[in-house]
Amino acid sequence: MKLDKPIFTFSFDDGHPNDLKLALLFKKYSIKATFYITIQNSENPVMTPSEIRKIHSMGFEIGSHGLTHRRLPAISLEAAEQEVFLSKKKLEKMLGEKVKAYCFAGGKYQTRHLKLPLKAGYLFSRTTRLLRLCHPVEGSLLHTTMQYYPLTTLGYLKHLVRRPNVLAWRLFFNSIGHCGFNAPPKKLGRYLIDMAISEGGCFHLHGHSYEFSSKRDWKEIEELLEYAGSKKQCRCLNNSETFLTLSASRF
Repeated sequence: MKLDKPIFTFSFDDGHPNDLKLALLFKKYSIKATFYITIQNSENPVMTPSEIRKIHSMGFEIGSHGLTHRRLPAISLEAAEQEVFLSKKKLEKMLGEKVKAYCFAGGKYQTRHLKLPLKAGYLFSRTTRLLRLCHPVEGSLLHTTMQYYPLTTLGYLKHLVRRPNVLAWRLFFNSIGHCGFNAPPKKLGRYLIDMAISEGGCFHLHGHSYEFSSKRDWKEIEELLEYAGSKKQCRCLNNSETFLTLSASRF
């Protein structure tokens, strides 16, 4: 079943200070996005509360990416609950409104963790399952289409082997046919955007702004955002709006 109007949605994880610069690019091309914030992170710097509020004041959705960015399968269930619950509480106090979206740190979770975000009061959880275009929602999970990173063809293959999906396999082979092996993110992104439009699906790009380290990186992500922003036949929604729209369209 095709959507009446294709959807684009974008999400960036970890709350790195580069998100401020990225938010300005989204704003420039009138693109909505969700920024998943980690309260503390020993791996990379994170924005200050005032910087997070600034992005929120620009109209972007803020979601939770956990309290300390620890991978839930590596810690006790009690500690996992703290990651999920306390991060929501701290963000809501910071923003003065409800936080609906949760994203698993590192994309890592087990079946026992799926109930925690719902128990905490989130609307859904975003995963890192890739190459989903048509109704990428399963229960309380929101999937993605691509990661804005020079992920190799083998990298995408590993994702599919871990969580296979017939439509994702088809998209995987078609993308190789059109873009070649190890296609750069900008080229792959354009192709997947066009596929979402032709199939009446949902294109969901996720990434990390700390990986943009050169002028070329920023130039290429801007060119892809400009391309997406030019597709006026599509709805650009944040992650929560996307989840609600896709959930409603399943029936």
